[in-house]
Amino acid sequence: MIRLENVSKTYNIGTNFEKNVLKEFNLSVKKNDFVSIVGPNGSGKTTLFNIICGSIDIDNGKIFLEDKEISKIKEFKRYKYIGRVHQNPSVGTCLNMTILENLALADNKMKHYNLTWGIDRKKIDEYKEKLKMLELGLEEHLNTKVQNLSGGQQQAISLIMATMNPIDILILDEHTAALDPKTAEIIMKLTDKIIKEQKITTLMITHNLKYAINYGNRLLVMKQGQIVLDRKGKEKNNTTYEELIDKFSCI
Repeated sequence: MIRLENVSKTYNIGTNFEKNVLKEFNLSVKKNDFVSIVGPNGSGKTTLFNIICGSIDIDNGKIFLEDKEISKIKEFKRYKYIGRVHQNPSVGTCLNMTILENLALADNKMKHYNLTWGIDRKKIDEYKEKLKMLELGLEEHLNTKVQNLSGGQQQAISLIMATMNPIDILILDEHTAALDPKTAEIIMKLTDKIIKEQKITTLMITHNLKYAINYGNRLLVMKQGQIVLDRKGKEKNNTTYEELIDKFSCI
């Protein structure tokens, strides 16, 4: 599904601040995999996601989606295939627009605009059904501006928007980190439900080791731009919280 071959990325080349983040990095993710990625700050996790999404260019290597190389494809074009939910709930939404306007905007992603209305009134019932799945009562507040929602509600809207149209890859960039523990649990359960129902290949960065263990079918630990632990299936499920803590104490 997604494959990185010998990818390298160095920041501030030729300066005193030069930093090699990824060096000949390799990763292959199968269709329908849900991969949790953990590691200390500076281990290359966010750089990896930015490279996949096209937010930053790579120095060397190749990136493939299915069998198509996307290394040189611009970021906005990659979002035809990729959905991303950021750590900050406000990043994935337009705060000064209503819930309805945000959903319509996401629904029209990558479509050509003309002189027709941006909101298709015939789709309002469809939007309400998607919101009902969240079990947050937001389907009754379509005309509420997103800036008036809680952080958890905003993140739930971001999640719906990122997965509204068919995508190949869902990128979750510490999407529960800014939420309180109770709200984070709600968002994780919603995330898992959407991923399973839509069968979306997913990569998730998290600093919550329990989430890394309890969600998904594969667990990666990164250190200094390399994968130092890769567990799948039963082996991943048998990984303990204490074991990961010990692993972190060594990196």
